[in-house]
Amino acid sequence: MEKHIGNLPLLVLLTAFCWVSFTHGSNVVRTNNGLLLANNCPQLGQTALNVYAVDTSNPASIGGELDLEITKDTGLQSDSVKISQINVDNYFWGCALTVAQPKRYKGLRYGVYEATLDSATTARTFVKRNSKILDTRGVFTVTLYPASGDPSETDLAPHDPFGVVWSPGCWQIQWCKGKRRNIYSGPKLQLSKIEGAAGIYTIRRGKRGSRGWFVQIEVIVASCPPDMYLDGSGTCSSRSRFPCLNGGVGKDGSDQCTCPPPFGGFVCDIELEASPLYTGILGQEEISSDEGTLRCGDLEGGNTRCKGFLLCYADLYGCKCAPGWHGNKCDRACPKGRWGADCSQHCPSSNIDCNRFRGPENRRTVIMIE
Repeated sequence: MEKHIGNLPLLVLLTAFCWVSFTHGSNVVRTNNGLLLANNCPQLGQTALNVYAVDTSNPASIGGELDLEITKDTGLQSDSVKISQINVDNYFWGCALTVAQPKRYKGLRYGVYEATLDSATTARTFVKRNSKILDTRGVFTVTLYPASGDPSETDLAPHDPFGVVWSPGCWQIQWCKGKRRNIYSGPKLQLSKIEGAAGIYTIRRGKRGSRGWFVQIEVIVASCPPDMYLDGSGTCSSRSRFPCLNGGVGKDGSDQCTCPPPFGGFVCDIELEASPLYTGILGQEEISSDEGTLRCGDLEGGNTRCKGFLLCYADLYGCKCAPGWHGNKCDRACPKGRWGADCSQHCPSSNIDCNRFRGPENRRTVIMIE
């Protein structure tokens, strides 16, 4: 089975001779989140870009194999790509793709990288260049929900507009989606109808787009409202479990949650310790390194605190900075009073120690589910 990364043909049935490389966080412990695709956002002046794909559900022992494929939307020059496998603590976690600065068409290394595991679970990660005009404030994916659980309903629930921060250069930008060009020209877009809403929107700066002057935002449209899920009969049912905690997001088609590191459990109420009993979440530097764990610092260019890592899960979770960080390059520490992935969680108003990676120190609530 031959797949292509850009115009570079590759046999990407990943075996012990895998050529693709992946990045990881401080510690990876095992959970059921499936495929994780991450990138360490390029810094100014950095010549190499690393994109990583990891099977977070069942890393194989060394000598095993994963049916993992990786592609890129706008292609890559074959002479700018280097692929390697990730073997840590006697486990084969996945692969890493290193993209050098091309001699020509420098914009080719920016865009959407996609990995597919076992032809089923898919995740994407977004790589963009720095631009004051094309500044999304660290937003890479947006999840929208239908207004009701009625399958015949065509309206989306109200949502905040998404796009770029306004600047004088916004007069030059163009919105595109697939083969549709110039579908919109303002800095912010708001959608109202379900049909045609999902997909990847490219915001370009006029004719300079081919040189990397573009950003991309994926719109994910859920099948059901946030408090419901799509059951086996194809209808929206109320979630029987408690709401997702600690920044978790409900799955589409499952009465479970996708959890940001280092949390697990059906509702993300359990803080996972580094242990061979769990698989595949990116943790933080406070967790001790036990056998069968993967750390951000294990990867080339990886920071022990996961600085600069954009984590992308499948389902409705989308892409968020590693816990404790936010911003376009995921390198800005959470401001006081915020914590978690993308700094999206609020610390309690009372004067309680609140770790920006894991939240309030006294938060150790375990919810028992029958």
